[in-house]
Amino acid sequence: MAELKRWQIVDLMNRPRPLWLAGLDLSRADLRHALLGGSVLAEADLRQADLREAILERANLRGANLSGATLVRAQLAGADLTDGILSGAALTGADMTGARLSGATLDGVDLSAANLRGADLGLADMAGARLEETVLADASLDRANMPGILAVHVDFSDAALGGAILTDADLRDARMTRARLAAANLLQANLAEADLTEADLSGADFSDAILSGAKLAGANLSQAHLRGADLTRAVLTGACLTGADLTFVALEGADLSGADLSDAQLLGAELEGATWDASTRWPDGFAPPASTD
Repeated sequence: MAELKRWQIVDLMNRPRPLWLAGLDLSRADLRHALLGGSVLAEADLRQADLREAILERANLRGANLSGATLVRAQLAGADLTDGILSGAALTGADMTGARLSGATLDGVDLSAANLRGADLGLADMAGARLEETVLADASLDRANMPGILAVHVDFSDAALGGAILTDADLRDARMTRARLAAANLLQANLAEADLTEADLSGADFSDAILSGAKLAGANLSQAHLRGADLTRAVLTGACLTGADLTFVALEGADLSGADLSDAQLLGAELEGATWDASTRWPDGFAPPASTD
Protein backbone atom coordinates (compact mmCIF):
# COMPACT_ATOMS: atom_id res chain seq x y z
CA MET A 1 0.00 0.00 0.00
CA ALA A 2 1.26 3.52 -0.79
CA GLU A 3 2.46 5.73 2.06
CA LEU A 4 -0.40 7.77 3.48
CA LYS A 5 -0.37 11.53 3.04
CA ARG A 6 -0.48 13.87 6.02
CA TRP A 7 -4.15 14.77 5.55
CA GLN A 8 -5.07 11.10 5.37
CA ILE A 9 -3.27 10.40 8.65
CA VAL A 10 -5.02 13.36 10.30
CA ASP A 11 -8.34 12.03 9.04
CA LEU A 12 -7.61 8.58 10.49
CA MET A 13 -6.62 10.03 13.85
CA ASN A 14 -9.97 11.83 14.07
CA ARG A 15 -12.07 8.71 13.61
CA PRO A 16 -13.79 6.91 16.50
CA ARG A 17 -11.59 4.66 18.64
CA PRO A 18 -10.32 2.03 18.60
CA LEU A 19 -8.89 2.42 15.10
CA TRP A 20 -8.44 -0.36 12.54
CA LEU A 21 -5.09 0.33 10.86
CA ALA A 22 -3.96 -3.19 10.04
CA GLY A 23 -1.49 -3.41 7.17
CA LEU A 24 -1.38 0.35 6.53
CA ASP A 25 1.79 2.11 5.41
CA LEU A 26 2.48 4.61 8.17
CA SER A 27 6.24 4.71 7.67
CA ARG A 28 7.86 8.00 8.75
CA ALA A 29 4.44 9.22 9.97
CA ASP A 30 4.30 11.85 12.69
CA LEU A 31 2.22 10.14 15.37
CA ARG A 32 3.54 11.92 18.42
CA HIS A 33 1.07 11.79 21.33
CA ALA A 34 -1.36 9.78 19.14
CA LEU A 35 -4.23 8.10 20.99
CA LEU A 36 -4.07 4.54 19.67
CA GLY A 37 -4.96 2.50 22.73
CA GLY A 38 -6.64 -0.77 21.75
CA SER A 39 -6.20 -0.03 18.04
CA VAL A 40 -5.38 -2.73 15.50
CA LEU A 41 -2.05 -2.10 13.75
CA ALA A 42 -1.18 -5.70 12.92
CA GLU A 43 1.27 -5.98 10.00
CA ALA A 44 1.36 -2.17 9.72
CA ASP A 45 4.46 -0.49 8.28
CA LEU A 46 5.64 1.95 10.94
CA ARG A 47 9.29 2.15 9.96
CA GLN A 48 10.92 5.33 11.25
CA ALA A 49 7.54 6.59 12.48
CA ASP A 50 7.59 9.13 15.30
CA LEU A 51 5.45 7.68 18.08
CA ARG A 52 7.02 9.39 21.04
CA GLU A 53 4.64 9.56 24.02
CA ALA A 54 1.95 7.85 21.94
CA ILE A 55 -0.77 5.90 23.76
CA LEU A 56 -0.64 2.32 22.48
CA GLU A 57 -1.90 0.43 25.51
CA ARG A 58 -3.39 -2.96 24.57
CA ALA A 59 -2.84 -2.16 20.88
CA ASN A 60 -2.53 -5.05 18.41
CA LEU A 61 0.86 -4.64 16.71
CA ARG A 62 1.43 -8.29 15.82
CA GLY A 63 3.92 -8.55 12.98
CA ALA A 64 4.16 -4.76 12.64
CA ASN A 65 7.40 -3.26 11.33
CA LEU A 66 8.67 -0.58 13.70
CA SER A 67 12.30 -0.58 12.58
CA GLY A 68 13.99 2.70 13.46
CA ALA A 69 10.78 4.06 14.99
CA THR A 70 10.85 6.52 17.87
CA LEU A 71 8.72 5.34 20.80
CA VAL A 72 10.35 7.33 23.58
CA ARG A 73 8.08 7.33 26.66
CA ALA A 74 5.32 5.62 24.66
CA GLN A 75 2.59 3.81 26.59
CA LEU A 76 2.60 0.17 25.44
CA ALA A 77 1.32 -1.64 28.53
CA GLY A 78 -0.42 -4.85 27.49
CA ALA A 79 0.33 -4.25 23.80
CA ASP A 80 0.75 -7.27 21.51
CA LEU A 81 4.01 -7.01 19.52
CA THR A 82 4.35 -10.73 18.86
CA ASP A 83 6.73 -11.33 15.91
CA GLY A 84 7.08 -7.56 15.48
CA ILE A 85 10.20 -5.99 13.96
CA LEU A 86 11.70 -3.24 16.13
CA SER A 87 15.31 -3.22 14.95
CA GLY A 88 17.06 -0.05 16.05
CA ALA A 89 13.89 1.43 17.57
CA ALA A 90 14.14 3.97 20.41
CA LEU A 91 12.00 2.92 23.38
CA THR A 92 13.72 4.77 26.21
CA GLY A 93 11.42 5.31 29.15
CA ALA A 94 8.57 3.41 27.48
CA ASP A 95 5.96 1.64 29.61
CA MET A 96 5.73 -1.91 28.28
CA THR A 97 4.47 -3.70 31.38
CA GLY A 98 2.85 -6.99 30.43
CA ALA A 99 3.53 -6.45 26.72
CA ARG A 100 3.77 -9.50 24.45
CA LEU A 101 6.99 -9.55 22.40
CA SER A 102 7.59 -13.26 21.88
CA GLY A 103 9.55 -13.91 18.69
CA ALA A 104 10.03 -10.18 18.13
CA THR A 105 13.15 -8.76 16.46
CA LEU A 106 14.71 -6.21 18.81
CA ASP A 107 18.32 -6.11 17.68
CA GLY A 108 20.01 -2.81 18.44
CA VAL A 109 16.91 -1.46 20.20
CA ASP A 110 17.31 1.11 22.99
CA LEU A 111 15.16 0.14 25.97
CA SER A 112 17.06 2.16 28.57
CA ALA A 113 14.89 3.02 31.59
CA ALA A 114 11.91 1.25 29.98
CA ASN A 115 9.52 -0.78 32.14
CA LEU A 116 8.92 -4.32 30.86
CA ARG A 117 7.79 -5.88 34.12
CA GLY A 118 5.96 -9.11 33.38
CA ALA A 119 6.51 -8.81 29.62
CA ASP A 120 6.82 -11.90 27.39
CA LEU A 121 10.05 -11.83 25.35
CA GLY A 122 10.48 -15.54 24.84
CA LEU A 123 12.57 -16.34 21.73
CA ALA A 124 13.00 -12.61 21.04
CA ASP A 125 16.15 -11.51 19.19
CA MET A 126 17.71 -8.73 21.27
CA ALA A 127 21.30 -8.86 20.02
CA GLY A 128 23.19 -5.70 20.93
CA ALA A 129 20.19 -4.13 22.68
CA ARG A 130 20.68 -1.32 25.20
CA LEU A 131 18.98 -2.11 28.50
CA GLU A 132 20.56 0.24 31.00
CA GLU A 133 18.39 0.58 34.12
CA THR A 134 15.60 -1.29 32.34
CA VAL A 135 13.03 -3.12 34.47
CA LEU A 136 12.48 -6.72 33.36
CA ALA A 137 11.36 -8.12 36.70
CA ASP A 138 9.03 -11.12 36.37
CA ALA A 139 9.53 -11.04 32.59
CA SER A 140 9.71 -14.19 30.45
CA LEU A 141 12.87 -14.32 28.32
CA ASP A 142 13.27 -18.05 27.89
CA ARG A 143 15.60 -18.83 24.96
CA ALA A 144 15.88 -15.15 24.07
CA ASN A 145 18.91 -14.20 21.96
CA MET A 146 20.77 -11.40 23.77
CA PRO A 147 24.48 -11.51 22.91
CA GLY A 148 26.42 -8.34 23.57
CA ILE A 149 23.59 -6.48 25.33
CA LEU A 150 24.44 -3.45 27.46
CA ALA A 151 22.41 -4.08 30.60
CA VAL A 152 24.14 -2.21 33.44
CA HIS A 153 21.83 -1.84 36.47
CA VAL A 154 19.09 -3.86 34.73
CA ASP A 155 16.43 -5.47 36.93
CA PHE A 156 15.98 -9.15 36.03
CA SER A 157 14.66 -10.17 39.46
CA ASP A 158 12.34 -13.21 39.29
CA ALA A 159 12.69 -13.24 35.48
CA ALA A 160 12.70 -16.46 33.43
CA LEU A 161 15.85 -16.70 31.28
CA GLY A 162 16.15 -20.43 30.77
CA GLY A 163 18.35 -21.23 27.78
CA ALA A 164 18.86 -17.55 26.99
CA ILE A 165 22.00 -16.49 25.10
CA LEU A 166 23.83 -13.73 26.97
CA THR A 167 27.35 -14.17 25.65
CA ASP A 168 29.59 -11.09 26.06
CA ALA A 169 26.70 -9.30 27.81
CA ASP A 170 27.49 -6.36 30.09
CA LEU A 171 25.44 -7.10 33.21
CA ARG A 172 27.45 -5.17 35.77
CA ASP A 173 25.52 -4.45 38.95
CA ALA A 174 22.46 -6.20 37.51
CA ARG A 175 19.71 -7.26 39.88
CA MET A 176 18.96 -10.92 39.15
CA THR A 177 17.66 -12.19 42.48
CA ARG A 178 15.72 -15.44 42.10
CA ALA A 179 16.09 -15.25 38.32
CA ARG A 180 15.82 -18.57 36.48
CA LEU A 181 18.82 -18.99 34.18
CA ALA A 182 19.06 -22.77 33.89
CA ALA A 183 21.16 -23.77 30.85
CA ALA A 184 21.67 -20.12 29.88
CA ASN A 185 24.84 -19.16 27.98
CA LEU A 186 26.79 -16.35 29.66
CA LEU A 187 30.17 -17.07 28.11
CA GLN A 188 32.53 -14.13 28.76
CA ALA A 189 29.69 -12.03 30.21
CA ASN A 190 30.50 -9.30 32.72
CA LEU A 191 28.45 -9.73 35.92
CA ALA A 192 30.72 -7.82 38.29
CA GLU A 193 28.83 -6.84 41.47
CA ALA A 194 25.62 -8.42 40.10
CA ASP A 195 23.07 -9.71 42.61
CA LEU A 196 22.19 -13.33 41.80
CA THR A 197 20.97 -14.25 45.26
CA GLU A 198 18.92 -17.50 45.17
CA ALA A 199 19.03 -17.55 41.36
CA ASP A 200 18.71 -20.85 39.48
CA LEU A 201 21.93 -21.07 37.45
CA SER A 202 22.00 -24.84 37.09
CA GLY A 203 23.79 -26.01 33.96
CA ALA A 204 24.49 -22.41 32.89
CA ASP A 205 27.72 -21.58 31.06
CA PHE A 206 29.78 -18.87 32.79
CA SER A 207 33.09 -19.84 31.17
CA ASP A 208 35.57 -16.92 31.32
CA ALA A 209 32.82 -14.70 32.77
CA ILE A 210 33.49 -11.91 35.27
CA LEU A 211 31.60 -12.40 38.53
CA SER A 212 33.90 -10.46 40.83
CA GLY A 213 32.03 -9.19 43.86
CA ALA A 214 28.83 -10.89 42.70
CA LYS A 215 26.24 -11.92 45.27
CA LEU A 216 25.43 -15.61 44.80
CA ALA A 217 24.16 -16.55 48.26
CA GLY A 218 21.83 -19.53 48.05
CA ALA A 219 22.19 -19.72 44.28
CA ASN A 220 21.88 -23.05 42.47
CA LEU A 221 25.04 -23.51 40.39
CA SER A 222 24.85 -27.29 40.15
CA GLN A 223 26.49 -28.61 36.97
CA ALA A 224 27.31 -25.03 35.95
CA HIS A 225 30.30 -24.36 33.70
CA LEU A 226 32.57 -21.78 35.32
CA ARG A 227 35.92 -22.67 33.78
CA GLY A 228 38.27 -19.68 33.90
CA ALA A 229 35.64 -17.42 35.51
CA ASP A 230 36.56 -14.59 37.89
CA LEU A 231 34.74 -15.06 41.21
CA THR A 232 37.08 -13.00 43.36
CA ARG A 233 35.28 -11.57 46.40
CA ALA A 234 32.05 -13.29 45.32
CA VAL A 235 29.56 -14.18 48.06
CA LEU A 236 28.67 -17.86 47.67
CA THR A 237 27.30 -18.55 51.14
CA GLY A 238 24.94 -21.52 51.04
CA ALA A 239 25.32 -21.84 47.27
CA CYS A 240 24.96 -25.23 45.57
CA LEU A 241 27.96 -25.95 43.33
CA THR A 242 27.61 -29.73 43.12
CA GLY A 243 29.20 -31.09 39.96
CA ALA A 244 30.16 -27.60 38.80
CA ASP A 245 33.23 -27.08 36.60
CA LEU A 246 35.42 -24.69 38.59
CA THR A 247 38.60 -25.43 36.69
CA PHE A 248 41.04 -22.51 36.87
CA VAL A 249 38.42 -20.35 38.57
CA ALA A 250 39.61 -17.34 40.58
CA LEU A 251 38.00 -17.56 44.03
CA GLU A 252 40.39 -15.32 45.97
CA GLY A 253 38.58 -13.58 48.79
CA ALA A 254 35.31 -15.39 48.02
CA ASP A 255 32.96 -16.41 50.83
CA LEU A 256 32.16 -20.13 50.57
CA SER A 257 30.61 -20.54 53.99
CA GLY A 258 27.98 -23.27 53.88
CA ALA A 259 28.51 -23.83 50.13
CA ASP A 260 28.21 -27.33 48.67
CA LEU A 261 31.09 -28.09 46.29
CA SER A 262 30.73 -31.86 46.34
CA ASP A 263 31.77 -33.46 43.03
CA ALA A 264 32.92 -30.07 41.72
CA GLN A 265 36.03 -29.84 39.57
CA LEU A 266 38.58 -27.56 41.22
CA LEU A 267 41.73 -28.19 39.17
CA GLY A 268 43.81 -25.02 39.18
CA ALA A 269 41.25 -23.06 41.19
CA GLU A 270 42.69 -20.10 43.15
CA LEU A 271 41.35 -20.07 46.70
CA GLU A 272 43.81 -17.77 48.45
CA GLY A 273 42.03 -15.60 50.99
CA ALA A 274 38.72 -17.46 50.56
CA THR A 275 36.44 -17.94 53.55
CA TRP A 276 34.76 -21.23 54.38
CA ASP A 277 33.41 -22.97 57.48
CA ALA A 278 32.62 -26.40 58.89
CA SER A 279 29.40 -26.60 56.86
CA THR A 280 31.23 -26.10 53.54
CA ARG A 281 31.28 -29.34 51.56
CA TRP A 282 34.30 -30.09 49.38
CA PRO A 283 34.88 -32.78 46.72
CA ASP A 284 36.09 -36.11 48.13
CA GLY A 285 39.84 -36.02 48.63
CA PHE A 286 40.16 -32.26 48.15
CA ALA A 287 42.27 -30.43 50.75
CA PRO A 288 41.16 -26.80 50.91
CA PRO A 289 43.55 -24.08 52.09
CA ALA A 290 43.02 -22.64 55.53
CA SER A 291 40.00 -20.35 55.77
CA THR A 292 40.77 -16.68 56.38
CA ASP A 293 37.78 -16.44 58.76
